[in-house]
Amino acid sequence: MAVTPHKIAGYKAQLAYVVAGVTTVVAGLTDLSGKFTAEAMDATDHGGGGWKSSEAGLLHFSGTAKLQFIEGDTTQQFLRSQLLAQAPFEITMFPEQTAAGTGEDAYQGSVIITDWSFDAKNTSLQDVTVTLEGAGAFTVISQ
Repeated sequence: MAVTPHKIAGYKAQLAYVVAGVTTVVAGLTDLSGKFTAEAMDATDHGGGGWKSSEAGLLHFSGTAKLQFIEGDTTQQFLRSQLLAQAPFEITMFPEQTAAGTGEDAYQGSVIITDWSFDAKNTSLQDVTVTLEGAGAFTVISQ
C-alpha cells in the first residue's frame, strides 16, 4: 500500500521488542532516538590531486530510549534483564505505530543494551535512559 507523505508528531513513536514472534511495546516511553551510520574508510591516493577521498565501510545502528520509570512494569524489567544477561534481542522502532497493512515504515534489528541509567530528581518523575547498540543488520520494514 502506498503511504501518503506526511509529517509525524514525535509522541507517536514507539519502541517494541520481539520475543518468540510476539511484539511487545515498551511502556513509559518519552523520547526515542535512533542513528544509522556508515564508517568512513580512507580511500585517498596520490591521484586525488590533494583531495581526501572516502568510501563507505561498515554500517552501524545506535539509539536511546528515555522512559518514565514504572515500578513493576514487565516491559521495562525485560530491558534491564537483557543488559544484565548481556544478551542481544530483536527490537522494532516505530516512527508512527499504525495498523498492519498501512505501509508505514518501521526499523527492525538486533541490539544489545550498553547502558541503563536512572534519574530521580526531586522535582519530577523518575526517568530511565536506555542505550541501544546494534548487534547486526537493521532493515526497514512496512507495517
